[in-house]
Amino acid sequence: MLISTMDSYFRGERELFDGLAIDRLEPGEWTRHPVLRLDFMRGGYRAPGELQGVLSDVLSEWEEQYGELSSEEAPARRFTNVIREAYKRTGQQVVILIDEYDKPIIDVADNKELEAEHRRILHDFYGVMKASEDCLKFVFLTGVGKLGQINVFSGLNNLTDISLDPRYSAICGITTGELHDNFQEGIEDLGKGMGMSADEALSKLKKRYDGYHFSKDMVDIYNPFSVVKAIYSRDIRDFWFQSGTPTRLINQFLSNDWGTPDLEGTVVSTSDLDSGDVLGSNLALACYYTGYLTIKGYDVEYGEYTLGYPNQEVRNGFFKNLMQAIQGGNSMESQNFVRSLRRFVRKDDIDSWVIG
Repeated sequence: MLISTMDSYFRGERELFDGLAIDRLEPGEWTRHPVLRLDFMRGGYRAPGELQGVLSDVLSEWEEQYGELSSEEAPARRFTNVIREAYKRTGQQVVILIDEYDKPIIDVADNKELEAEHRRILHDFYGVMKASEDCLKFVFLTGVGKLGQINVFSGLNNLTDISLDPRYSAICGITTGELHDNFQEGIEDLGKGMGMSADEALSKLKKRYDGYHFSKDMVDIYNPFSVVKAIYSRDIRDFWFQSGTPTRLINQFLSNDWGTPDLEGTVVSTSDLDSGDVLGSNLALACYYTGYLTIKGYDVEYGEYTLGYPNQEVRNGFFKNLMQAIQGGNSMESQNFVRSLRRFVRKDDIDSWVIG
């Protein structure tokens, strides 16, 4: 949604923002720019040549829009030509928006040869933007981690990382104020659907979906995907974990001796958290980058962050997937295990459950 919003703004589609704060900008601030948008979720990258195929398809689309189809095979050279042609034909600097920029690397983390090949291709591809900066108005990239900028972005050394910047800590997600100001009717409907008051529904939303923090200022952020799904369906469930399974994290968890089954309260240094290397050996950092852990506290004196599960949805979902993996993928058996434990917890009779 953030990328789509930027896309529409830079295309000058002011009618989409009617009545919103951004609509108060002066007419001169609504200049229409050529936008090159690339979402790496559009393809898989497990086989050799698939990354080149995705880049070729996207470049062909851009070439049809801003120039002639190129016979050149190298993605980097074609990218250079597209940027130059878009600038030349429109008379306006180009905007580049890249979503999930690191997916071609993360997808092949278990194939070092192909990972190195993808790093090389993306290094050359992203380096084009540095060489073409006179033609560019704005560049924005999102991904899970930074993956060691020296390996992918050594040619693009004028990037500004905003991952832990307090000024942008609420840029993704829904803040408490936004939830109160914009979702009140939906919260009331949710309460009616669940047989409770609006205040009770709001309390359950907070417990289930709130608790994300993306910098040391600790601004509370709700998971937007789950909040919207809950209000739409008038029910509260673990929607985010229904959208995907953290298979790689679960396997990483089970294949190593982490000393504790619970990552709640893990302490990491600022340099560790800022490293962004989601493919490293630190499970807590990988869980943070992928949204399964969040910042729970910051020690100013030592420059250390305390990490933990953001909310009930994430804790429940991670534990459920972990139990299912331990049970050999048997969903029914793992669910029965959890239900049995829950019943004894409610009776305050853990000893009987352990003995049984």
